[in-house]
Amino acid sequence: MNKQKRKSKQKELITQAEFARRIGKQRSWVSTLVKKGKLTVVKDERGRKRLDFDRAMAEYKGSVDYNRDPQREWGKKQRGEEEEELKYGDIKCADDMIGKETQRSKLIRETYEARLKEMEYKETLGELVHIGEIEEVNNRIATSIRTLLLAMPSKIAPQLEGLSIAKIQRRLEDEINDILTELNQLGGKS
Repeated sequence: MNKQKRKSKQKELITQAEFARRIGKQRSWVSTLVKKGKLTVVKDERGRKRLDFDRAMAEYKGSVDYNRDPQREWGKKQRGEEEEELKYGDIKCADDMIGKETQRSKLIRETYEARLKEMEYKETLGELVHIGEIEEVNNRIATSIRTLLLAMPSKIAPQLEGLSIAKIQRRLEDEINDILTELNQLGGKS
């Protein structure tokens, strides 16, 4: 009789798998509840982790929220949707969203207008030049360089006939310096 009384007062310790089987859930789901601290784990006489069945049932019943839809919440989590959603009668929320988009659009427009005004100001100061003008000046300089260099051999060849190497070298240096001087003057005319 004593043994029966001791057994009835003793806690019924069961594994997570056994608890899951008794409540009709997956063992992994019970393990998640344990990890979240919704079910309390105790150790048996051998030091193994177990659940006190009566206590676990009470904690399980207390942790279940019958007003939520677990499948809907899981789907939202999988899709990465936010918890808050726009309710049907929530006009203020919709107005706030439209207001924020309007503010964002105005900010973008004002930013570009400010950039255009800054560019106009720099152009007035001469700090900003149109790319077409730069291309035109570069083309004119490149054409001049090509023309002067191509004309040099026919211009100087008759003058070099019969001269010593030193005089030819000096005459070529003089002609190249003349061309560079002319190009320098051309570059300053832009």
